[in-house]
Amino acid sequence: MKKLLVLALVFSLMVPVLAAAQEKEESPFQVYSKDQTPENFVSAYNAYNAQMKDTADYAAVAMLGRLSYYELDRNLEMLKENAAKLTNMNKFQYANILLELARYDEAIPLYEQLNESNPKWSCPWRHKGTALWKTGRLEEAVKSLDMAIETRKTHYDAYVDLLKKTGETAKYKAQYEKLQKLAPEDERLKQ
Repeated sequence: MKKLLVLALVFSLMVPVLAAAQEKEESPFQVYSKDQTPENFVSAYNAYNAQMKDTADYAAVAMLGRLSYYELDRNLEMLKENAAKLTNMNKFQYANILLELARYDEAIPLYEQLNESNPKWSCPWRHKGTALWKTGRLEEAVKSLDMAIETRKTHYDAYVDLLKKTGETAKYKAQYEKLQKLAPEDERLKQ
């Protein structure tokens, strides 16, 4: 009887220990998901990166991609919420990220704001032209790219590229030849 009592006591003490052992520790991604702080992002990033150190751990690669996507989304939301406070360079960088993500309808108004506040800054004109072209607004794209060229003569490459991509072969060839004479050493013309 004493043996049964001792076994029951030991068993009752072991149950919480076994239950705790069965509970899985949260993954680094789960920790980050619950509390999306830069510290939790870095911790999760480092954990998954370490899993890939000596081998191609595709599960870790997938988690890094997912983690990066969530962090990008969090940062873009922060930029969106604070767009009125952004410097022109920050706004330009934000718009460029949106452009790269094919979120053209979000990028175009940011470029337009930059065009209004800095009409002589050619880069926002050029990038807006690209976004307009990608949305099929070709006439507006040409106008924007013309402004990029007007504000900086060396931004002709965007216009020539647009002609090539839209099938304006004759205009493309004419402009290309003209540019080769004007700037024969320009690397953008050698592509």
